[in-house]
Amino acid sequence: MAIAGKSAVLQINDGGGMVTVATTSIDPGFDYRNEETTEHGNDVQRTLTILDATMTITGNFNDTGSGLTGGQQDLLDAFLAGTQLDVDFYPTGTGGTPKKYNFDAYVTNFSHTAPSTGTQTFTATLALSNGTAPTYST
Repeated sequence: MAIAGKSAVLQINDGGGMVTVATTSIDPGFDYRNEETTEHGNDVQRTLTILDATMTITGNFNDTGSGLTGGQQDLLDAFLAGTQLDVDFYPTGTGGTPKKYNFDAYVTNFSHTAPSTGTQTFTATLALSNGTAPTYST
């Protein structure tokens, strides 16, 4: 069964409790880095080494005048301070007993666009912290 992307929920915790991030798009990517070695001849050997994860999120930039809302201030603060976040990503939403990806991450990019017409947006990239591995469970 296909699941609508609008159901997805991203929550982060910078130590002050879980905050839902207001997003318009969440693009997670999980992959193994692999090492390639060759021996004499044509055989290539690949060894899976490190599980890595990145997540790019976008949303409407939302500054109420007293600070960013919808988790954006937490993302920006973590980016500027270089602090780690606890990340929960619920692909199907938070209703019922949903499964979620959980991992620790750093915000490696935070950008803000301010076009002369249209809506201001932000983009942030989260990268898996060293020595951690994502989990997928309830």
